[in-house]
Order: sequence, then structure tokens, then C-alpha cells
Amino acid sequence: MKPSMSRALVAGFVGTVALSLIAYTGYPLLAQGAPLDLAGMLSGAFEDRWLAGLIGLFAIGTLILPALYVGMFHHVLPRTKVAGGLAWGLVVWLLALTALAAATHGEVLRWAAGGAEMILGILIGMLAYGVVFGAVLNTGRRMRSPEERLHEPEDLRQAS
Repeated sequence: MKPSMSRALVAGFVGTVALSLIAYTGYPLLAQGAPLDLAGMLSGAFEDRWLAGLIGLFAIGTLILPALYVGMFHHVLPRTKVAGGLAWGLVVWLLALTALAAATHGEVLRWAAGGAEMILGILIGMLAYGVVFGAVLNTGRRMRSPEERLHEPEDLRQAS
């Protein structure tokens, strides 16, 4: 069953909050005190305005990524809260790395530029985004057992 767009938008917002908390509070523990400034990374596209980068971060996490999930990925990823969320977080991480590599002409991936710590920090943040996204998206939806699915009409089995 296709998730509702409104629930996906809420899940995206809550996931973006979780990602931001990890980037600005949890990541400094990994990187000797330096926060993973996601808004700062995005601010280059907005004439180096940090607040515009933060708005862009929330627009991507709250609007664009949930729309991609509902439109393209919901039927190919696992449907459980944690496994589906981790898979979605991994997809988002790969998309983010691709965008960062393209924007920095591959410089983000260099070890000398702190690439390994940043890539690991982004991975942890995106996995947290995915898990929170999956948890919020699937809250209140009861998973049916295989036995219950056997007794439902054929058209419902094909829709889910």
C-alpha cells in the first residue's frame, strides 16, 4: 500500500530534525569538536547565507526526499520500520554523496580534506534520518502476517 504524502512529509520533517541533531551535537564527538555543518555546506548555493542553507536542508529533507520515497522507492524497499528506514537512509546517503562529489568535483571524497570522517558522519546522520523516517511513516500501520494475507482478496494482495 502506498504511504500517504502527508505522513511522508511529517516523517521527513522529523527525520530532518534527527539528522540535524546528530550533525550539530553528535558528530562533534566523532570529529574532535567540529560540527558537521550541513547548512553551511548548502549555503554555498545560496550566496553563503547559513540560514538559507538551513532552510534548504529542511526543504530537501521535508519535501524533496519524502516525495522521492513515495513516488519512486516505497515499493522496492523493505516495509518494516527499521529495515525500511535503514535502506532509505542508505539510499539518501548515496544520493547525498553523489551530489557532494559533483558539487566539489570529487574533493569531498579526499582523505586529506577530512573526507573519511565527514563521509562516516553523513552516513550516521542519514541512517538516523532513514530510521526516524521509517518509524514515523509506519506508526499506526499494523503489519499483516502471511496467514492474514492469504485470506484477503487478490486485489489487496497485489496493492501491498
